[in-house]
Amino acid sequence: MTLKTRILLLLSVTLPLLTAVLGVRAMPGQGRSDASSTLALSDWKTYMVKGEEFSVSLPDAPAMTTQTVDVSRLVKDRRQRVIGAYADGVVYSIYTFDNPNRRQSLDDLIAEIYGVTEKETPRSLSLGGFSGKEFEFHEADRKGVLQFYITEGHIYLFKAVGSSLGNPDIGIPKFISSIRIEKSPKGVEVIEGPGEPLNSEPSTSEASSEPLVLSSKEVTRRAVVITKPQPAYTEAAKQNQVEGTVVLKCIFSSSGTVTGIRIASGMPYGLTERAIAAARQIRFIPAIKDGHFVSIYIQLEYNFNLY
Repeated sequence: MTLKTRILLLLSVTLPLLTAVLGVRAMPGQGRSDASSTLALSDWKTYMVKGEEFSVSLPDAPAMTTQTVDVSRLVKDRRQRVIGAYADGVVYSIYTFDNPNRRQSLDDLIAEIYGVTEKETPRSLSLGGFSGKEFEFHEADRKGVLQFYITEGHIYLFKAVGSSLGNPDIGIPKFISSIRIEKSPKGVEVIEGPGEPLNSEPSTSEASSEPLVLSSKEVTRRAVVITKPQPAYTEAAKQNQVEGTVVLKCIFSSSGTVTGIRIASGMPYGLTERAIAAARQIRFIPAIKDGHFVSIYIQLEYNFNLY
């Protein structure tokens, strides 16, 4: 999948995790605001992950999924993490890739998940004694920054993508300028799970009475999924050789959270619960209609296949 391919809202556990890493093609030459050095971070908290080598400031407690996947031709059974947060029209995400003894180079991973063309020249970076590369993009009404870093044991991707209806010119530099890579990072430890969005999910009654929820056909621009962790099999489902699809109906709300989740078609042995947990961790830029973020109905399908 190239970066210009539309991100489908039909989610499948059979799709490689890395196809979700990048949602749009970077465009060189789009400058970032120089105000990042003067932005105060007092209203955000600094977060870290146990066993990782980074800390970063985020507007809320992020969602985090940890998986072991086999998607790289160079690194087999690699542990990867997807961390995501949303606020004010901007999604902030961190992807971590185990890379013991630097078995994979930074350029190899960038080429694998990003598909850099000859026309794109990244900016070289250095942070905490570690090297990295940066890409910036500006496409239609969205902009963003991606920074890749390599350490002795990991490769990291820090990504921020925002809509012009939100606050990307403040939020993105704020996020990027807060990144630290060091052996003993400090901050609030991120916990596996859905995190705590700024706008918590409403109750069932609140979700059903939401004043305006549209279909995807009624909006000017559909929701743009930035992070979409895939659910893992339960041991019981593996032992019983269970395969099939969990279908969920939900709302991608204007506040950037997945709400009102209902089960249209479930599966046994905990797979339905795994699908719901994955859905709650989706981070996206909300759909747009008439210059405003709006809520839309979405059907999510998670396919569970053993082979």
